[in-house]
Amino acid sequence: MNIKQFKEWLDQFDDDTIVQVLIKEPALLYESFGDAQPWEFTGNEYGDYEYTDFSGNPFVEETAPYYEKKFLCLGGEQ
Repeated sequence: MNIKQFKEWLDQFDDDTIVQVLIKEPALLYESFGDAQPWEFTGNEYGDYEYTDFSGNPFVEETAPYYEKKFLCLGGEQ
């Protein structure tokens, strides 16, 4: 999904809808993965989103799936 499609998808919701993302908690020593907890999305707290721009990156080969791509990841790990 790209940003245009994401905006179109978001348009189905009322403007005052609260947006939450899932934040993964660290795993305990005996677990292979941690629990995920919902957080209200603010766009500026650690873990809310990560934007990575690979366009123009000379270290990414043309055959890589992320060559000249930009990624927006919502959620994360705390």
